[in-house]
Amino acid sequence: TRLQFMTELDRALDHHQAGRLKEAEALYREVLAREPEHPDALHLLGVIAHQSGEQEKAVALIEQAIGVRPGVPEYYNNLGETYRALQQLDAAIAAYRQALTLRPGYAEAHNNLGIALATQGKFNESVAALERAIALAPDYVDAYYNLGNTLHEAGKLAEAVVAYRRALERKPDYAEAYNNLGIALKDQGKVKEAIAAFEQAFALAPDYVDAYNNLGNSHQSQDRLTEAIAAYRKVLALAPDDADAYSNLGIALLAQGQLADAIATFKKAQALAPDDADAHSNLLLALNYDPDTDPGTLFSEHQRWANRHARPLLGAAPALTNDPDPERRLRIGYLSPDFCSHSVAFFVEPLLATHDRGSFEILCYANVTQPDQITEHLQRLGHTWRDIVRLRDEDVAVQIRHDHVDILVDLTGHTANNRLQVFARKPAPVQVAYLGYPNTRGFTAMDYWLSDAHADPPGQTERFYVEEIVRLPHGFNCYRPPADSPDVGDLPARATGHITFASFNNAAKVNARVIALWAHILNALPEARLIMKARQLADSATKANFHRLFEQHGVTPERVEMISWVPSSTAHLALYNRIDIGLDCFPYNGHTTTCEALWMGVPVITLAGLTHAGRVGVSLLSQVGLGELIADTPEVYAELAVALARDLVRLETLRHSLRDRVTQSPLTDASTITRSFEAAYRQMWRRWCAKAPHA
Repeated sequence: TRLQFMTELDRALDHHQAGRLKEAEALYREVLAREPEHPDALHLLGVIAHQSGEQEKAVALIEQAIGVRPGVPEYYNNLGETYRALQQLDAAIAAYRQALTLRPGYAEAHNNLGIALATQGKFNESVAALERAIALAPDYVDAYYNLGNTLHEAGKLAEAVVAYRRALERKPDYAEAYNNLGIALKDQGKVKEAIAAFEQAFALAPDYVDAYNNLGNSHQSQDRLTEAIAAYRKVLALAPDDADAYSNLGIALLAQGQLADAIATFKKAQALAPDDADAHSNLLLALNYDPDTDPGTLFSEHQRWANRHARPLLGAAPALTNDPDPERRLRIGYLSPDFCSHSVAFFVEPLLATHDRGSFEILCYANVTQPDQITEHLQRLGHTWRDIVRLRDEDVAVQIRHDHVDILVDLTGHTANNRLQVFARKPAPVQVAYLGYPNTRGFTAMDYWLSDAHADPPGQTERFYVEEIVRLPHGFNCYRPPADSPDVGDLPARATGHITFASFNNAAKVNARVIALWAHILNALPEARLIMKARQLADSATKANFHRLFEQHGVTPERVEMISWVPSSTAHLALYNRIDIGLDCFPYNGHTTTCEALWMGVPVITLAGLTHAGRVGVSLLSQVGLGELIADTPEVYAELAVALARDLVRLETLRHSLRDRVTQSPLTDASTITRSFEAAYRQMWRRWCAKAPHA
């Protein structure tokens, strides 16, 4: 009978190892029918429950096995795996450590411990555990793979690449390792190598959805939008309900200027993943570009985001302990992913460089995924610098509270890599929305919106904000022209014999109505030309789409030149020496591009809109005294453009005076603008102190 009993257990193990879980479970239960407390049968039945997703049941069975035979390390290791599946990481780590107490040379337990520690963000401890697993088992492929994952999460990309390659040396058909190797290479900026890794991954696993998604992201990072879209559509052919693929596809379509398709795609992503705050933010950003979305509808959509993704977090915020002294030195925190070569940094740098350090202590919370020379320059300004890119939102909020930040400023809004769910936790007494995103954040944890009376005229836009608008007296912008700016050249029209208009704005801002109006201007001036410049125009299909839209209005391709990325800021600015007149976009105006044009002697025609996004041009032109170039209607916009194009003397006068105008205006007066910010911060703080319950 005992021999038959052992044979049944062996047969169960055979079924189990072959993945025939139902047959194995039946045999384990037969064993337990004869011996109800057989520890191996209990343990292995628990393992099946774990593999079947019944984690609570698995814990009970494995703990029962441990109660019968407490000295078996495998029991504790598998208990740890079950607790990890339940996301009870402290319990999992305790179980793995118990397994290692019983068997210090247990490589698998070291590996699993390393995974759990990495999930907790304890990267150094995780690396030590995984390296111990490898030392015990030098060909332990999964340990190399997990080591790569931990090093990647810790930001040690070169070391992560080495670990993934070592896993692949031992298991050349390891598709997951190729996929993660590709991600690490992309994050290093080695996009060609990354693409090769992703292609190897789906060559090994043709239905590997993540590899296709990551391939699309790599193509998109290089502005190869057609290839990116093809990769995302491959994902959706394999997994029609993949919300990430819809989000990524929407980003690519938006970059191509296919606004309606992008919005529909973002709505699909949001419907598939209603708890994905980033997917919902993508939709909000796209709606800002849409001339058919009225401001009230856009505001309601922001509130819907807030109700879903922000409001549930506010109630859990602990009480703040900031000293309610209205006149003390204040701690101001700026949070952004764009402390790098990004337009946001161009406007924030003058503030960071000019703040009164006697009255304000500045802290920068940098969510920068790929630091660069601009990042290094900002760090050298000497403020407190916190790298938060690998911290969870709740941990960032804890850090901000620990730093006793008094006023926390968001510079991102609903754009890429935002940390709005940090702000939703209200880690600072006063929270301010500024720059980065031209609209409300939508949730009540944000207190103020920094703007001016031109971008947000009193009585016009208040109803579209959750925040209270604070209008700065000299404008909300502070532009620092590049030190290596080329000189302003002569008026190009004198040499070419025709007017050259231009827009260097993001292609997503150039919608069908904008193109129709620009085409109307070009048709009124048959010799005129237009230059469009945007990164996305490196993609041939994107260029062809824009040319097709112009042709629908009778403007042939040879009249519209399209330029993509150029290698330096100096070369980029030098292109303005080919331009006579800039044409702004609507309903989402240019910002950096308008500042650059004015600095390079190029006047810009803008159309005043109903929202902040559509009035940035009004603010900029007003700051430099060019209110006569602001149109209230599309018809006036066209009239202004045509009239200016026919007045070369006025154009020449503007060209040779604009740089001085900009230099003498508040737009480049960092000290004046920064003092107005500081006065606003002080007033916000005084108001908080007056209401503070412990004041």
